[in-house]
Amino acid sequence: MDLRGTLTVRAAANLNSSCVICTDAVIEGRITGTLYCESSLELLGSGRIGFKAFARAASIGKSARLELGFPLAVGSLEVRGQLHGPVVCSGGITIRKGGTLVGNFEARAIMVERGGALEGSGRITASGGDPAALLPGNIKVPGPVTPGDRH
Repeated sequence: MDLRGTLTVRAAANLNSSCVICTDAVIEGRITGTLYCESSLELLGSGRIGFKAFARAASIGKSARLELGFPLAVGSLEVRGQLHGPVVCSGGITIRKGGTLVGNFEARAIMVERGGALEGSGRITASGGDPAALLPGNIKVPGPVTPGDRH
């Protein structure tokens, strides 16, 4: 399913599709398959995420309590809630006050604010992780978000 717009999956909703391509997504409910966001992905709610997610920029909401079933592949990541599972990030990961990342990660940089928490092991490399290595087919993940980018 190619939306090239904004996808919103509310808390009580369930989306079943082998592959969804959108510009932006706000996910509170359930998805099965693969989700590719050309720009931003906001994960809210609680529970196990049973879909593959790829995005230029992703954020984990403050009240989110999420467990990843697959690696999250992103250009950049901001964690305000709790995220358990592997992350592959071509840019930076920021864990805000009250945020927690538990799991393995690969990124170009990581910043943990006072009051944030990081548990697990990781690799910091000059080029960050390679989210494209996790992509199905020939879909490409855009590079990390930089301060001048608009989305």
